[in-house]
Amino acid sequence: MQPVWIWAVPIVALLLAVLLYFKFMRTSSTRDDRYTSEALLTPAQADLLYYLQTAFPGQAVLANVPLNKIVTIRRAAARHRAQDQLDSLQVDFAVCDKGGKAAFVFDVEAYRTSDARLAQHSEAEKNRILKSAGVRLIYIKDTTRSMPSPEEFRMKLSLATLSRSERAAQQRSVRQELEINISRGDKNFKPSGFRESEVMGMSRLMGLGPDSQDSTLDPWAMSRN
Repeated sequence: MQPVWIWAVPIVALLLAVLLYFKFMRTSSTRDDRYTSEALLTPAQADLLYYLQTAFPGQAVLANVPLNKIVTIRRAAARHRAQDQLDSLQVDFAVCDKGGKAAFVFDVEAYRTSDARLAQHSEAEKNRILKSAGVRLIYIKDTTRSMPSPEEFRMKLSLATLSRSERAAQQRSVRQELEINISRGDKNFKPSGFRESEVMGMSRLMGLGPDSQDSTLDPWAMSRN
């Protein structure tokens, strides 16, 4: 009488062969899988992306950027929890500097949400994280029709990043440039009401006429709004 194991070995081998065959068939069946392309951006997001690319020529502008690609944890009491929070957040757009780091990040203003309290908490945490990393978060409108021109937007953003002393220095530079340009012009040029103590933003300067009487207003008020 032959031992039982002599018959058991071929049976086990046959079962293993069958299992390997079915496993191979399941793996190779992916050749017949088909896929459908999805939109990376909505039409409104595409318009805003083009708007920001126009406002920041020569700089990389990215859409739907995870926060964990923008900042990393420098110090945290509970590192795992902080990383989970970082992984769960993203911004709508990011503008990079020459080094590839985010110079500005933008979120579209949310007017309607199913859970306003949760959304508010999420935005507060996002702002706290970015602020600690020195990255400025700016909220923008959900359509380019509600935005200023890209050039004006860039100018206002540049002014917003300056400290009070830096803004004053820039104003002095603009004043000096104006004085140089006027001195090179017609010597018979009639004063238009511009006073030495005033420095105007470009929108005010372009709208200044011979009869303007509003030189007592803060010339940078519009740029700071």
